[in-house]
Amino acid sequence: MTSSQSTWVISAFQLTFASFLLISGRISDVYNPKTAFIAGVSGICVISICSGFVNDKIPIIICRALCGIASAMTIPSALSLIVNVFPDPLQQARAIGVFGGCGAVAGVFGLLVGAMFVEWVSYHWVFWFSAIVAAPVALAGVFLIPPPQVAETTDSLEPTAAKWKSLDLIGISILT
Repeated sequence: MTSSQSTWVISAFQLTFASFLLISGRISDVYNPKTAFIAGVSGICVISICSGFVNDKIPIIICRALCGIASAMTIPSALSLIVNVFPDPLQQARAIGVFGGCGAVAGVFGLLVGAMFVEWVSYHWVFWFSAIVAAPVALAGVFLIPPPQVAETTDSLEPTAAKWKSLDLIGISILT
């Protein structure tokens, strides 16, 4: 892959991540942020494992685009979980600050670790390392994230229909 072609590997992730943040946030709000977070991290794990075995240009770009969609599921749901877990405004502000700081540090260290893997081992290990990190995070999320507060409803069929209607799939599709 040439240098100009390799930018698509990064761009595919960034484009799909940015495009799907809106719908991911709405899914997290309407449904369950715990489920959205665990699904996103699990998706990152599975897609990263697949990406590690790919050697061709187009499939790796597609895998990175799919990984961007899975990653977009994690950010809004993580913020929603932080807000729900820390109801006190001061604790909430600290938790969101730590979340943002960890994101910045991870961005820097991710580039350094990825560069070391590419330089000394193989680019395949960049993806496999992501899967190695994502698998325990998803598993820990299942057990450590508290269950959401469920509102009492009288009719079990109406809320499901109302949830799908509140997603506004046509409007989200146009924006995406």
